[in-house]
Amino acid sequence: MRFIKQGKLFVFDNYHAHCNMYTMTLHERKPEEPFGLIPQGTMELSPEVALYRHLMKSGYPRQQSSAGIVWLGTNTLWFRAPDVSILIDPYFSRLPVRNLNTILFKSIQPDNPRISVALHQFGISELTAILLTHTHLDHALDVPHIAQMTGTQYLLAPPLLARYYRKNRESFQVIDSSTLDTIELNGIRITIHKGRHMPFILPIYNMESWFNGLQTASHLPEHVWSYTADALYSYKLDFGNQSFFITGSAGLPCSALQGIEADIVILSVGGLDMLPGKYCDQVLSEMVDSLHPREVWLSHWDDFTIPLDKPIKWLGKANRIVDYIVSQNRSKGLSTYVLPPGKPVGVG
Repeated sequence: MRFIKQGKLFVFDNYHAHCNMYTMTLHERKPEEPFGLIPQGTMELSPEVALYRHLMKSGYPRQQSSAGIVWLGTNTLWFRAPDVSILIDPYFSRLPVRNLNTILFKSIQPDNPRISVALHQFGISELTAILLTHTHLDHALDVPHIAQMTGTQYLLAPPLLARYYRKNRESFQVIDSSTLDTIELNGIRITIHKGRHMPFILPIYNMESWFNGLQTASHLPEHVWSYTADALYSYKLDFGNQSFFITGSAGLPCSALQGIEADIVILSVGGLDMLPGKYCDQVLSEMVDSLHPREVWLSHWDDFTIPLDKPIKWLGKANRIVDYIVSQNRSKGLSTYVLPPGKPVGVG
């Protein structure tokens, strides 16, 4: 697949098996504030997480012309560069889905007031695009409200969610991530890589397989386990001479990432502590070592059932997997950091 710029027009080449070309106009928007502005929201650390401050990445993007990332909990990543503002896997509702009663019997909805407060506190007012790695609720639940509040222009999403949003004629342009290899937005080149979600232990896997989720939905699903991951995608973002490879799960690529390099690998580690060390080694080999990064930044390490106005805690025993990854990468001479909450960080 190719995404070709023709003046102000961007053309999908072989966009779909049943059509030869798809064309859309890119309306340029600029973030209202410079990247270097510290977000207004505060995200405090619990005592057990504060012990890891020495591993948290520090340093603002070197210049206003640089790209950088703000981590806002779970795998919510705010990528900012001149003329571009992108949210990856935005999730601010942080529902108490560990409550068994909620999981089994209650319907769920985005917490729109909580989403609005977070967007305001962090100064997220306009978005060029939202990128979804997969459709689990802690990645996809909040998309409709965020897109409406920020005037999001484009949504890149896995097939089932893309089909749902197209059917419901949302105001933003919906792009099925499975139909593209590359897309360019305001000077940011986004390359799409298909992968597999990390395996679930029983009974989680069986519970997820009981629901059809978005396959038959005429409205957004209302049950925790309706948000099944039909596919998983990683995104490589290139801006100038800087590149970020962003994962949404500690899964494995569907095909080898040979010949691909990135300055930064942002590795999602949620749930990795529940799997054997051999699997973690495979993830590090296939999702990190093969990309030859300068640094690895760890994401999705926090308990996403705790609201952002409460001290951030580890997700399960994520601190143990952080220790393991840091140790393994150090033996290879590779610097590894925990992404700090609410602070912009850049390359170098």
